[in-house]
Amino acid sequence: MESLRFRVQWEKEQAKKQLGSLRSASTMEGQHLITRVTMQLEAEHKNTLEQMEQKAAEVTKRYEAQIGAQAEVQQVLLMKITLLDGGATAASLEHERQVSFMAASAMRRLQHVALSRGWLTWVEGAAEQRKMHEREALQAKLDETVRQLTREIEHARADYERRGRDLAAAKLHAEQAADVEKEAKETLEKALEAVARADEARSNDVDLKAVSAAHWEDKWDAAKIRAASAAHVGATWTPSNVLDDVPILVKGEGVFLHAADGRKFIDWTSQAVCTNLGYDVPPAVIEAVTRQLTELPHVYSGLGMVEPRARLAALLAELLPAPLTGLIFPSSGSEANEAAIRIARRFTGKHKILTQYRSYHGGSGASLAATGDFRRWYAEAGNSGFIKAINPTPLMFSWSEAGDAAETDGAHRALAALEEQILLEGPQTIAAVLLESIVGSGGTFIAPEAYMRGVRALCDKYGILYIADEVMVGFGRTGKMWGFQHYEGLVPDIVTSAKGLTAAYLPLSMVAMSAELHEFFRTRPVGWGSTYQAHPVALACAYECVKHLLKHDLVGNAARLEPVMRECTDHLVASHPSVRQGRVKGLFGCLDLQGVDGKYMQPLSGPPHAAVKPFRRALLDEGVYGLVRPPLLHSAPPLVIDEPTLRDGFARVDRALSVLDKELGF
Repeated sequence: MESLRFRVQWEKEQAKKQLGSLRSASTMEGQHLITRVTMQLEAEHKNTLEQMEQKAAEVTKRYEAQIGAQAEVQQVLLMKITLLDGGATAASLEHERQVSFMAASAMRRLQHVALSRGWLTWVEGAAEQRKMHEREALQAKLDETVRQLTREIEHARADYERRGRDLAAAKLHAEQAADVEKEAKETLEKALEAVARADEARSNDVDLKAVSAAHWEDKWDAAKIRAASAAHVGATWTPSNVLDDVPILVKGEGVFLHAADGRKFIDWTSQAVCTNLGYDVPPAVIEAVTRQLTELPHVYSGLGMVEPRARLAALLAELLPAPLTGLIFPSSGSEANEAAIRIARRFTGKHKILTQYRSYHGGSGASLAATGDFRRWYAEAGNSGFIKAINPTPLMFSWSEAGDAAETDGAHRALAALEEQILLEGPQTIAAVLLESIVGSGGTFIAPEAYMRGVRALCDKYGILYIADEVMVGFGRTGKMWGFQHYEGLVPDIVTSAKGLTAAYLPLSMVAMSAELHEFFRTRPVGWGSTYQAHPVALACAYECVKHLLKHDLVGNAARLEPVMRECTDHLVASHPSVRQGRVKGLFGCLDLQGVDGKYMQPLSGPPHAAVKPFRRALLDEGVYGLVRPPLLHSAPPLVIDEPTLRDGFARVDRALSVLDKELGF
């Protein structure tokens, strides 16, 4: 730091010295030039004056002669006057002739003198004119000298300013270095404090009295919750400061949520499309969970068997197509897809997994690498063997023209492209194709039936396993128990699901596999597992949730309300210029939002459009709660919703979209 400051000061002094030297040199050079020019002009002027003095002497002599002639003329005239006064005689006449001669001679001399006077005047004028020219020449040389000096001074000033800028930059660097030094000191101080805290933490002494008394309070107010959240709570898919503005929720009932500030919201997307049974937890679920917690809260899955695990596996085997008979129970959808990928690779001995770009399969390592949307970028560098295909329902182009027949043609083109990709990758390297039966968070896209059946055929042709990701749509979301049942005859080799399995009451997922795979792994390990896999309390919860789903025909409720979903969705498309189009399957719908240019209002991976924040606020003001991920707006209420409440929810969204129309400039 000190050396940098010294360098800056030295540069500044050098610049000042150089400017002073340049100014002094420029001034002396100008003075020398003026002296030389003046001496030269004085010498020339001296010679001219000597010549003019000589000519003036000659003219003076002539002028004196003129004066003498004038005197003679005056004398003659006087004589003539005298003669005239005295009378004319012969002598006087002779004398008069002499006088006349003398007068004529004097007149000629006068004329000569007059000419001499004119010459003198001309000489004097010429001398004056030459002096004027000499003065002008001298002035011109002086002006040129001044201009030259001015240019040199300007150059000196520019050089000084450049050096000034260099000095300013050096000063800025010095200030930045000082800031870095300050920041480094602060970081060091924080590090030392952290080390000190770590030293304290290494102590196995815990002072229970030091724990805040707030932890023994029954309830915290909103201010205390906000403060603790800002200080200690982190988010995942969003920056953590987003949590500063979300509602503080305190209660749920039916399909509604209550906030600490008294507001009431309809859960428009079943949160993350998972609270399928709403917020009135079935008594049978509460009883089963309580009983399991009381009797046996945990058994590690590889060391013991519990009744809920066997019961749930048997029940799901009955709800799946016949070949799918083996089940394992991870804790989340991400884990389920991780396990499915491991199963496919272990069974086939091949490495590659083929997925689609518009897809989401989870947030863990392999499941995120299998994901096609922008979220895979967070983990793409860490996983290999994942290849992506274009969906049969692209946004930027179409595989076919509009129409049912053309849709089939488009499906065949998409299949042809997929088969070529399989051949280029090498079928002998591909373990499985992993597809969402209906694209969920990517926009509720339903693939053409011919395409999905064709994918199954390609898998059979090239010895590739077919994995159906039903994490979001499984357990009745689309009006059928499983999303793949919308494609006649399609039976996967592996099925994953999660959200609807426990209605989000407790974390649990499932992986169903064909009897062939199940038999294979009876004598071999899958090579995957976790501590909470097949957790007994979660299994007891899931078992009763599935039975409740069946008992109250909630799958049928989703199918019956699909026409209402479609009618209300079509109304929003027709009523709002910000809504480009909509898609519906069961109680699963999505709107595409657009700007005034007719394009999607923002990329799914881009920063939020300026209109998003007021639109989110408008939804909350209308009492609508859920995921808002422009340019997509999902509609996926709990499966327990009734028609009047569903229509009321669409009416609220309708009013909020009017705000979006205005914010987008329609």
